[in-house]
Order: sequence, then C-alpha cells, then structure tokens
Amino acid sequence: MAVATQLVLNGTDHSLELLDKNTLWHLCHKYGCRRYGNVKRLRKALLAYRAENNLGGHLTGSISRHNPIAASRDEQQRGLEAEMLVVRAEKAWQQGKSAKTLVNSHTRTTLVGLCARHALATDGTKKQLVDRLMQVDHDVVPSTDEVPSWVDPAPRNFGTKQRGKLSADQWFSVCTINLPFTLIRIWGDEQGRRRAMLQNYMDLMTAVVMSSMLAINDSHVKAYEEAIVRYLRSLKDLYKASEFKPNHHMALHVGAFLRRFGPVHSIRTFFSERMNFMLQRINTNRKFGELELTFMKTACRSANLRALLRADGIRNVVKDFTDMYDGLFNENKRGTRLRETLLGDENERRQATVQEAKSAVALDNDAFKAFISLLNTECTMESFVDIRELRLKPGLQQMVNTVVDCTSLFLHGVTYKAAAKSPKDSNIVFSHPGINSGEGEHCAGRIKQIFVHRRRSSGGDEMREVFLFPLKTQAATITANFPTLEVASTTTGIIASQW
Repeated sequence: MAVATQLVLNGTDHSLELLDKNTLWHLCHKYGCRRYGNVKRLRKALLAYRAENNLGGHLTGSISRHNPIAASRDEQQRGLEAEMLVVRAEKAWQQGKSAKTLVNSHTRTTLVGLCARHALATDGTKKQLVDRLMQVDHDVVPSTDEVPSWVDPAPRNFGTKQRGKLSADQWFSVCTINLPFTLIRIWGDEQGRRRAMLQNYMDLMTAVVMSSMLAINDSHVKAYEEAIVRYLRSLKDLYKASEFKPNHHMALHVGAFLRRFGPVHSIRTFFSERMNFMLQRINTNRKFGELELTFMKTACRSANLRALLRADGIRNVVKDFTDMYDGLFNENKRGTRLRETLLGDENERRQATVQEAKSAVALDNDAFKAFISLLNTECTMESFVDIRELRLKPGLQQMVNTVVDCTSLFLHGVTYKAAAKSPKDSNIVFSHPGINSGEGEHCAGRIKQIFVHRRRSSGGDEMREVFLFPLKTQAATITANFPTLEVASTTTGIIASQW
C-alpha cells in the first residue's frame, strides 16, 4: 500500500494503471474521493484529486535530460513503477499461479526483484527464477505429490479470495501439516517474541494431535493437558489484546472426556459437518414445511441405494451401472471423517478393496519362501511346500509361485500402494510377531508389493487373500498418524522375512 500511495503522490497518470480495483478503492477512501463504479471510475477519481492538488510527475524524458531535478524525479518514478510490478507479481505468486503463467506474465526484471525480496538468488533465466520461487512456495504448501492420497490436502492458494473458505478437514491439514513446516522454517532460528510465538503454536498443535489420535493411553492424555495449559498461559502473555472464549475453557476439560470416553473420533463433528455439506447440495423448493421432508426422503433414498449396490450379488449383475454410479456420485475417499467412519464399521474393517493387474507375476525366491512360511505359521503345522522342492507327501499342498499383482489396496478409509508406484502411499506402521522383537510391537516400514493369491483350502474351497510385502525402515521413532496394519484385525496378511 505504501508503494501505491507513492504512485498517487509522485507517479504519472500512466502509473495508476498498475493498480488493481481493491487498491484504488482504498486509496480513494484515504484521500476522500468517491468510491463507486469500476476500475476506470476509481482511477478517474484519483486523477481528479491529483489535478486539484497538483500532485504526480508530469515531466517527460526529453526535459529530464537537461534538468537534474526532473531526471531524479523521473528515476524515482521508474523505481516506483518497477516496485509496483513486483508487488503484482508477488500477489500472483501467492495466489498459486502456475510456473508457466508467472514466466509468461512477468519480465525478468520483475522476477529478479521478487527473488531479491525473498532473499533468493537473482541470476539465471526467467524459468530458473520462477523455479526458485516455486520451491519456496512448496515449503509453504507441500505438493500433493508429498502428501498421502488419503489425506485431504490444503489447497495451494488457501487464504485468498479466489479459494474462499476451507472445509474442516482442509483446515486440519493446514494447521497440522503446512503451518508447522513453514513456521519452523521461518522462526526456528529466531529468539525472543517470534520464538515464543512458534512455541505457542506448537503447543496448540500438540494438543490438537494428541486429542485427535485414534488410539490413546494415559500418557497421551497427560501430554494433551500439559500442552493446552502451556498454550493458554503463553497466549495471555503474547497476545495482550486477545480474549479468552468459552472454547478455551472447554478445552481444559477435554482431558477428562478422553479418560472417560476414549478417542474423540466417534463423537466429534466431522461427520455432522459433512452431512451439512451433503444436505446443502440437495435441490429443494426452499419452502419450509416441505424442505424437511425433501431432506429426509432424499437422504434415505440415497442411503438405501448405496446399501443395495454394495451387495455382491447385485454389483455383479449390474456392474456397468455400479461403475458409472461410483464415478458420478462416489464420495471423496480422502479425509478424516470417512476414514474414522469406516473404522467403526465392522463390515468395512473386514473388507479390503483391491485393484488387480491383468496378468500374473512370480514373487522373488526370498519373498515366496516367506510367504509359504507365513501360511504354515497360520496353520500351526507344515501344510504348504514349494512345488519346486519335489516333496511329494500326503497332506502337503504344492504351491506354485504365481500371484496377481495389485496396484492399490483400499482398507479402513486409507489407500495403500507399493513404494515403486506411489512412495507417499507406501508408508505404514505394522505389527507381526515374525519380524518384531516382541509380540505386538510396532515397526515402521514401506510396502514393497501388494498381491492377491488364490489357492484351495483344506476343505477344497477356493480361497482368495490379499498380502503385503513390507520393507522395514530404520526410522528412530514411529509417527502416530501413519496408517497402522494389524494382521489380526484384517483379511490382509503381512509376509515375514529377514531383510
């Protein structure tokens, strides 16, 4: 705004064309001009104000060459206009414009000025300058390539007028994923007030994460209570003008609720927020008295149809219809509400949806040995052998090294993929007594392969099971928000192997 003010006081008439409508409106308000109409009317009002008060630069370049004062004023004018172009470029950058748009819309001089403003290197071509800017932008809003697909990511231009309001789940992603990275980068080396502000925010996020966990114990509740108390005490010292609200007081009682009722995902409002969103999308006649009945009928019909189409007998008969229906009306499978809803559905907990490849593949020798070992462990006796071992013995089922590779696995509201296909969807925390030092101990890893195996049971029935082949990582700590796979609670097996 300071640059725009200087353009009004010292710039030329042409320089006012660099200002957008919002800036022109505030300048008219500042100088008592009429504030109505489009950009042209606002600019005309400012030009009239400048003429009445004899403001602005009116000297041409030919005069400037013979007049040192005019030359100095002309140089100042060009500096103001260049600074205004940098401001416009920064606004476009912060709105999430693509790299191609920034390269095509702005000169190299403007991009150099923008890089200098953000303490970036100013050498190179326009494309190289924009690449540096986009790298900084990715630090503020991580790319969707880095966020698991089951997380509803924050939009790149959140906080702008073009984006509008965010959903509850997007706010959760912004506050727990994006802002911690950005604030630590900006304020991590600071001291004094900014360091205290960073610690205040991290205490708030600690309380949010602890209270949002799907499995908690008493240590998590204590961590929440300590963090929320530290947050409120530092809030009072850092932000003198802030007022404590009823929500601040209620936050102090969340610990008691966690101890009495356990995790909050079954009682918090993500579900009701989504239901409000779904109800708002229903076409109505906006007549109260009929509106409520329309909501009820439409919601019930939709629920009944979805339940009907989920039955295997019906899906197999009308597969083309169900595929089209899923493509048009299926819910976004990202986000907190759906994942937590599926965790409470016993049927969903026992079902795994997989996308199978068209052709069969063979496991490598180590993986196939581990696979047979897992099957024999589940049978508590040796029941399966590799057909290549030529061990013909009654009661032993000969296993052929043939499986069907899977591109993805959807389970508990979370999508899993092999690391080679999608690294962001391959991180898991898993438990298996064959690879951990103690039974029930969790360890971090990445999925190497997902496959389906078909075989005959001891009763002669055909079986179809999904298996994961994880690779154990050397992570020192386990992230609580990683998706956790428990062999006992799903139809998905995990191959145990020595890596």
